[in-house]
Amino acid sequence: MSDSPSGRDPQPLWRLYGAREMRATGWGRKAAALVAVIALAGAVLLWGYQHGLFGVTPPPGITLTDLHSVGQLESLFDAGQGSPRLVLIMSPT
Repeated sequence: MSDSPSGRDPQPLWRLYGAREMRATGWGRKAAALVAVIALAGAVLLWGYQHGLFGVTPPPGITLTDLHSVGQLESLFDAGQGSPRLVLIMSPT
């Protein structure tokens, strides 16, 4: 048997008062995901600015060289023998 005085099973409150059932729609999920991504991006940017990750200058003696030929790369690479070297190739395409 049921615990309600009328002998029927108790109904959820939203049914008793005629409220519609709350459902997550596709737009609602997308909006919630967008808000979460924006909040996370803001938190990462704020953390980065507080910890000095943006606008940091390298230590003295460290330079980034814009090369115009392969020969220039070879001469700079050979001049750094005996020390660690890093070659970065950046292309706009």
